Amino acid sequence: METCLLTTFEKKIFDELETEAVKNGFEIVNVSVVGSKKAPILKVFIDTDGGVSFEELASAQEFISPIIDEIDPFEAAYTLEVSSPGIDRPLVLLSHFERFIGSEAHVRVQMPVEERRNFNGIISSVSETTVTIEDDQGLHDLDFSNIKRANLIGQL
Repeated sequence: METCLLTTFEKKIFDELETEAVKNGFEIVNVSVVGSKKAPILKVFIDTDGGVSFEELASAQEFISPIIDEIDPFEAAYTLEVSSPGIDRPLVLLSHFERFIGSEAHVRVQMPVEERRNFNGIISSVSETTVTIEDDQGLHDLDFSNIKRANLIGQL
């Protein structure tokens, strides 16, 4: 099973949204909960094969909002923000790394690897447990469970 770089709470919300998103032609890229317990903000990042327009954001909000209301994950009122992942798209699932093999990424690890916590390079390969990043210092095998945060490095 594919693991993901989300809290248990965020993963539950991600899983609840994913099936309906696919039915509607969307991909859930990431879910994050920020802010205080009294005023949480639920950020849902979506994508489509052709990118995300304003109309698609509105359409996605129409199916996301009722699902969140049904599972009622927050004790208090919350703010829902639906947006595109942007040029520096987050890499959350192992399948994201697989999809973007050959792309440049920034990866931050929890525990140092080769005395480093940050790696900027090309996603060279992906296995069931490892993401390999290639930079000017060579190949670096990063255990997926050690990755704290990762994103593509946008090209303008």
